[in-house]
Amino acid sequence: MEFVRELFALSLPTMVFCWYVYFYYTFMLLLPFVTMLFTDELHINFTIALLGIPFILACCLDLVGSRFKLMNTLLVITKNWFPIVLIGYLFAKHDLFQKLDAFNDSYCRQRVAKIFLCCLCIILSFLGRIVQPRFILTFCCFPIIHITPIFKISLDIIYAPLFIYSIIWIFQNIRLDIIRNILIPIGKYSLLMWFIHCIFFGSCKFIFQPILYFPRNPILVTAWGLLICLLIAIPVDALVTKIIRLKNKFLFD
Repeated sequence: MEFVRELFALSLPTMVFCWYVYFYYTFMLLLPFVTMLFTDELHINFTIALLGIPFILACCLDLVGSRFKLMNTLLVITKNWFPIVLIGYLFAKHDLFQKLDAFNDSYCRQRVAKIFLCCLCIILSFLGRIVQPRFILTFCCFPIIHITPIFKISLDIIYAPLFIYSIIWIFQNIRLDIIRNILIPIGKYSLLMWFIHCIFFGSCKFIFQPILYFPRNPILVTAWGLLICLLIAIPVDALVTKIIRLKNKFLFD
């Protein structure tokens, strides 16, 4: 039963950082219903994503309280991170990156100035998470159901798109082949690498942490850890791909 629970990330003795797994399958189940609320009006959609959905989830959390631990955990995680997912969806729905690109081309024509601006945005997106990571909204009490919804909205709704746009623009307009050749395989296998890096923590740390810290130097440890995770991720990805193909052939052919 413990093994089954960990498959759904409901118990985390081994995969200690995998809270996002149950968030992922929760929002994937919710997303088709939530997107039905969206219209063609950008300001309405942003209001729904940043205020309406968090408000509903905060009300549900206040009603559930701590009586149901699993439901409470799911609601807290979903309430905190769902708006960021919805912002990503709205950026795609309304082509906001393309519009931002057009705005950038209109008001900042010099390539060097654009590079400087993008680098500045990347720095600000990191500093922003330190200085002002979120803001808190408190709604007035609802006497009928006796709840006072309070929720925090992560300002990653701003920092994440800012960072993504800036880093993509830089890589599209500057040839950084060495960095690109390093980042592309890491990006390709990043999900599996994230799963695999749990071996250095939790119940497995006594075996694998000495291997990770073998180089001693912090920079070398980081590179060594990335290399270990990448080398394990490549064959695991091939195995997972083969299993998925067999599953699809068995179920759908």
